[in-house]
Amino acid sequence: MDGAAPLYECWRIGTKGARHGRNRDVELNLTGRSALITGSSKGSGLAIAKSLAAEGCDRHCAARTEATLREAADEIAARYVVKVAIHPAE
Repeated sequence: MDGAAPLYECWRIGTKGARHGRNRDVELNLTGRSALITGSSKGSGLAIAKSLAAEGCDRHCAARTEATLREAADEIAARYVVKVAIHPAE
């Protein structure tokens, strides 16, 4: 993966530094890239979708309920300038 950041870096965004008690801002260089996030209409999936959108990553969001998926996608699209495709699926 040419220059891609390791996936575990996503979990470090905005977390407290263990030793020094300060926030670690991680630049993932995801602008213009795409990500598929399952379960992205609520909970941790939604949190990951928002974090990736904040990094400029275009998203394909999948969840079971189209209404909640569309609501989450609209919320993120109103805040961040990224492309969003939704995929309701069981």
